[in-house]
Amino acid sequence: MNTVLPAWFLAHGAPIHALDNGPVAAFWQSLPSRLAQTPDAILVISAHWQTATLTLSGCTRHPAIQYDFSGFAEELYRIRWPLPDGRDTGTRVLELLADCGLTPVGEADRAFDHGLWVPLCRAWPEMNIPVFQLSLVDGWQGDDYLQLGKKLAQLRHKNILL
Repeated sequence: MNTVLPAWFLAHGAPIHALDNGPVAAFWQSLPSRLAQTPDAILVISAHWQTATLTLSGCTRHPAIQYDFSGFAEELYRIRWPLPDGRDTGTRVLELLADCGLTPVGEADRAFDHGLWVPLCRAWPEMNIPVFQLSLVDGWQGDDYLQLGKKLAQLRHKNILL
């Protein structure tokens, strides 16, 4: 494993992009082909989840998605996106985070928000890579997130896509 995985910023726009076939969806669908290798896991930070302390979700047998929006087409609320078991890989991700100097609290049963699943369900409609979400932290400022980014960057060398 010599390849360092990228860190992507994926703007998700309106949740309706999970259904349309426009240029945004086409871009998301191209993402897997942009990787030199398949990641062992994907770690997402979404601005839609903020907690008192750094928190990790997805370390559960049946990771789920939530419909944390309203007023969209009913078809959007019927989207199902089965995800692989996150328990074993989640243990590894927690160990890797600890190696980076981070000790998030686990919240295994928190469903993933649309900032995560809308773009990723278009990129990997049949997801076979374990997915995890890391929260933002109440009260953190720019420097706190710069330090977090420096620590998380180490995961790119461990075949974790950020």
